[in-house]
Amino acid sequence: MLWLAIGYLMLPFDLIPDFIPVLGQLDEVLILPGLIYLALKLTPDEVVAECRASIKNHDNNSEDGKVKMTEIDKLIDGYKRFHDNYFHSDPELFEQLSQGQAPDTLVIACSDSRVDPAIIMDCKPGDLFVVRNVANLVPPYEQGGGYHGVSAALEFGVRALKVKHIIVLGHQYCGGIQALVSGVALEGSEFIQPWVNMAHAAREKVLKTMAAAPRLEQLCACEKESILISLDHLMTFPWIKQSVEKGELKLHGWHFNIEKGILTAYDSSADEFKPVV
Repeated sequence: MLWLAIGYLMLPFDLIPDFIPVLGQLDEVLILPGLIYLALKLTPDEVVAECRASIKNHDNNSEDGKVKMTEIDKLIDGYKRFHDNYFHSDPELFEQLSQGQAPDTLVIACSDSRVDPAIIMDCKPGDLFVVRNVANLVPPYEQGGGYHGVSAALEFGVRALKVKHIIVLGHQYCGGIQALVSGVALEGSEFIQPWVNMAHAAREKVLKTMAAAPRLEQLCACEKESILISLDHLMTFPWIKQSVEKGELKLHGWHFNIEKGILTAYDSSADEFKPVV
């Protein structure tokens, strides 16, 4: 702190009151530059100028005396809570998970940041095997060229992990379904429109049977119809069809209402989605 004392004594008398309030905010952003300037033997005026610049920068990143948290800081802070909750409070869980995973349920969910299936269903690590993509769609079974990310995950979940349930989890206000219904994705988009068009039958059905309905009702209906299409596509995979027919695997279609927090499940006997609770 020697450099700061020297700089402080060298200040013009009328500037000292302006400098005093920051003394309680000193941290490494001041100490490190001070050590460097001492080594370079800069003049007191240069020390004071840099000191004030550091203080200004510090204030710009503060709010009511508190350092603003960046988006990455929030994620790291969340990791700390996660680590405390599981590795401190429940170390046996990850000791067990380090030996392998054995989830009973595979969830096909949307990539939308508002509908994390583990949060919605309050699950612990290891409970769910999750596949996420735009509009929570399942392509039909096909062999040959291309990259089959969803199909690979399904194969691993069903044939290796032996999951007992597959849930297709759709949701309200899905951007992918909006692109499907409107026929317009992002400007210059290369991948979104071809991807969501695999559910074009849902769009055609809704626009035909609900032509006079409000737009939001059409979108919600299309979200649910696309879930049913994905359920049909699941049955085109031979090893899924076989497991279902043997009673070893059950398929479910769920829809989450973001606005009201209501989770509904498709009831095939009534041909409608009903609240799970």
